[in-house]
Order: sequence, then C-alpha cells, then structure tokens
Amino acid sequence: MRIYDGSKLDKFNIESLSYVQINSCGLSTAKDDFISYRKNGRVDYHILYVDEGECKVLYDGKEYGLKSGNFVFYPPKMTQKYTHLKKKKTIVYHIR
Repeated sequence: MRIYDGSKLDKFNIESLSYVQINSCGLSTAKDDFISYRKNGRVDYHILYVDEGECKVLYDGKEYGLKSGNFVFYPPKMTQKYTHLKKKKTIVYHIR
C-alpha cells in the first residue's frame, strides 16, 4: 500500500482573500491501494466526491466508508486521511 503525505506535495495549498477560489480540482483513480494523510489538513476547504467504488475517510476522529454518490467536506486545518482501494475500482473527484 502506498502512503501519500499530501502536506509535502500540495502545489496549490494557499489561503484566499476572495470569497471563492479553486486552488485545484481533478479526478483520482485507484491504480494501487493508497492512503493520503495530512495531519494538519490544508489551509483551504477540500471536497472529495466518490463517483465509483469506495473510499475510507477519517473525519473528526471517526472513520467512515464512503460509497458511490457520497462525499466528504473537510474545512481548513482539519486532519485529512482517506484511502482509495484498487479492488473497489475507486474513482474520486476532488475540489479544493
């Protein structure tokens, strides 16, 4: 399993002075099982939407299993941990 330390590689993790600013968005497909972990979260909001498969997320100290059609909304500076599973053919969209 691959563990991704998102806090080290985030290219677009900036605070915004405007009301709405999209720092990045995209699509992730699980080519391998991996965990993304940001102990100190991000400085912006982060939304993950599960299009297909399953994603496990840590939210406010509790773990949840998100299935197709579910999403998680992380506020700034909240610990983020989420897992994509290859065997579940997970496809997740994100916007932050």
